[in-house]
Amino acid sequence: MISRIFSAYTGAKSLTRSLISAITGLIFYGGWAYFVHYDYGFTIAIKAFFTQGLISFSITLVLTHFMELIFRRFKSRRIGYWFTAIIASILVVLISYTTNVIVGTPEVIMTILPGSLISTMYSFSYARLLAHIKKE
Repeated sequence: MISRIFSAYTGAKSLTRSLISAITGLIFYGGWAYFVHYDYGFTIAIKAFFTQGLISFSITLVLTHFMELIFRRFKSRRIGYWFTAIIASILVVLISYTTNVIVGTPEVIMTILPGSLISTMYSFSYARLLAHIKKE
């Protein structure tokens, strides 16, 4: 079953892969932000949900497309993998941190920490996926 899902995902067009990933990010990271801010009351928690959820959706959608464009520029899968993954990881942390500071999220580090770690893993995994697709 997992191999079918992987095959369908790798066989999908770039935009479809980006949308699936972006919607997953919105739900997961928005939910995390809500959980972290629950004790501040509903208004703050829901603001954090939409802030982090929409940041995650937007970043993932744009970042995934950006990663595909960057990766294609490299003839070497190895160099493309490393360059794409590292640049994507740095961008996610910077954008997420800056946006949360601007909107006044009280617990910025706790809000972005899981997302930053998972986004870094996602960036490296997605770059690996691109390397796998290029190999075929």
